[in-house]
Amino acid sequence: MNEKDLSSFSEACHWLELLYSNQDKMKEVKDMYLRALTEYEKAWDSEHTSTLATINNLENLYMNQDKMKEVEDMYLRALTEKEKIWDSEHTSTLNTINNLETLYKNQDKMKEVENIYLRALTEKEKIWDSEHTSTLDMINNLELLYLNQDKMKVLKLFCMRLCNSND
Repeated sequence: MNEKDLSSFSEACHWLELLYSNQDKMKEVKDMYLRALTEYEKAWDSEHTSTLATINNLENLYMNQDKMKEVEDMYLRALTEKEKIWDSEHTSTLNTINNLETLYKNQDKMKEVENIYLRALTEKEKIWDSEHTSTLDMINNLELLYLNQDKMKVLKLFCMRLCNSND
């Protein structure tokens, strides 16, 4: 497809999505999004904003249908693409990480939540120092997670690490 055809295709997808959604034809909405995703990846690549927007639309559709495995897959896919385009510190990337963390919390997948928190803490410590409010917020999140899971030994080691890093 050339640029003009893609623009027309994109507009047609938008209107079809509205029509199908209003008629509660979610299978057709999903099929349309998947077709759009395929066409955008052929025409541009997986990192193009239209491709990412379609991935976001699929995330929302799956979320509304309570298809959490598909939501997780879309979040992980979006995260991979956003980290290629930008980096782990970009707001769009951070929003996707936050969405993934919320999904895991809602599914009571605390090990995954912990991994996200640890990853975020590492990134924040690279960007800012250990006393920056954003870093401290992440430390607080980890402390609360460990407290809620009754992981006192881990919490103690974590606090010792923090004390030693400030020396």
